[in-house]
Amino acid sequence: MTTLARVLAYLLGLAVLSLVVILALAGVTAAVALVVTAVVMVALIAMGSLMGGRRRPTTAPAPWPPVPADSSEPSSAGDSGAVAGEGMDGGTMDG
Repeated sequence: MTTLARVLAYLLGLAVLSLVVILALAGVTAAVALVVTAVVMVALIAMGSLMGGRRRPTTAPAPWPPVPADSSEPSSAGDSGAVAGEGMDGGTMDG
């Protein structure tokens, strides 16, 4: 993005925000809600950045999915080793 396009984008954004603030001051309910939402979103993004966000250069990323301590255990909770068509006790599900 060129410098001119960046400056124009900031100016257009500032103009739109100014218009919304003027509408909010005039008593337009939807404009008030939009201004409040914009302020809250900026505050949430700022707090996330101050808390470290998603990037922590001093901490190694955790492996995903987590590797179980004992690899002989089934990898999922639903894997009981039962054959399809058999219940948990080894009997059939027919009745």
